Amino acid sequence: LLNRNLVRYVLELLALPLDDSHQRERREGLRSLRRVVWGTGLDFANAAKPEQGPNARLVDFLRAASKHMTTYELMALYSEASESRPLPRQLSVIFARAYLARGWVDRRPSLIREAMELCAVAGDDDTGAAIGHATAALLLGQPEDALERLKGAELSVRRVLRQADANAGD
Repeated sequence: LLNRNLVRYVLELLALPLDDSHQRERREGLRSLRRVVWGTGLDFANAAKPEQGPNARLVDFLRAASKHMTTYELMALYSEASESRPLPRQLSVIFARAYLARGWVDRRPSLIREAMELCAVAGDDDTGAAIGHATAALLLGQPEDALERLKGAELSVRRVLRQADANAGD
């Protein structure tokens, strides 16, 4: 479903500098990104295994693209998602980081709370989500909540390491 040439083209356009002389090309990259994301017909919400197949390729593409996007661009892409057409759960931490950064820079606690909600979407087993949630809690003056999240993340990492160690013996 994903055209490799189009993916490369979009990533090259998004990687251009943010200066005025590249604005037109970057806008084209963002338009093409939206066409890829919303035009694929993939259903993230109802996918049996979103980490496999075409969904995984789109998630990888969005992760790569996000590295070249501003917080405003990421927030705009997230806001275009709807309940009928949500973005993959695995990407919620990327969007949460954008909301955290904008909330901090713009001094808008509502954006930090939105980041906290996005981290909750990623799930308790996602260490990045736990760190994002803890960061949001600290920025909102909730150190106890932050510490709880970090303790939970530590337990999750330990569980994964133990499982990997047990599987290595097989």
